[in-house]
Amino acid sequence: MVKRTKESVLKFYDEYIGGASILELNSKYSTDVSYLFNKYNLPRRTTGKSRELRRFGDIKLSYNFESIESQNQAYICGILLADGYIGKTQIKLDLKKEDLELIQRIRDYFSPDIKITLYKNRTASFKVSSKTACNNARLLKLGVKKAVEQSNIPEMNQELLRHFVRGYFDGDGSIFKCYNKYLKSYICSPTENILLEIQKILEDNNIESSINLEVRNNHKSIIDGREVLSSINIYRLFIRKKESLKRFYNFLYDNSELYMMRKKKVFDDNFFMLNKLR
Repeated sequence: MVKRTKESVLKFYDEYIGGASILELNSKYSTDVSYLFNKYNLPRRTTGKSRELRRFGDIKLSYNFESIESQNQAYICGILLADGYIGKTQIKLDLKKEDLELIQRIRDYFSPDIKITLYKNRTASFKVSSKTACNNARLLKLGVKKAVEQSNIPEMNQELLRHFVRGYFDGDGSIFKCYNKYLKSYICSPTENILLEIQKILEDNNIESSINLEVRNNHKSIIDGREVLSSINIYRLFIRKKESLKRFYNFLYDNSELYMMRKKKVFDDNFFMLNKLR
């Protein structure tokens, strides 16, 4: 076992005060950081406002979810509701490493000083620690993650709804090729009601869709090369018809600033399929 001097432990401690967790440091340095902090009488981070100041210094958030008044705010709310986490004091977004540029742009919307963490070279994430932002986000009905709870689209102007849908699609949607012959797209959710609301928005834009329930009983999925079993039923909103998919593409991306490049690329690379007769 490597003997750790106080000087080396202080380097761990600086990272800890800067926001790194005990688990992250244990993994990074292959040691028991908690034991070393106790050995050298190094105090743990406190909670509340003092912890926030020690972790983030004088970081001021540019956005704290007081309202949704721009396309970027609507998009961020959509992707957080689909794929993020809203706690009592912390907001977190975790995406694939390929989406690092998008993570950076969303992070910058809150503050470019917030740290981005790369986990095992697979995911990129950031955390916003703010009781005010979390309280406001819950008031906007964000962060509903349990299947038994109901989700609703937050209140915003009509022209911002498509940007919210794009964010939700980037979080919990997919565009893919079927048998290399045609494209198909879907948005999924453990609860049906938010998909019904999205379906109504799509209908208002002349985009046809259907909602199916996938009943899962130890359903097998492959995620990041690992087999995962799931028993939580999933609702999927499907867009299948080529004319609706063309309109959906324009609905998502016309004059849009934030979007997941890898999903748009699937559309772009295979758009010729939408011009073929079926």
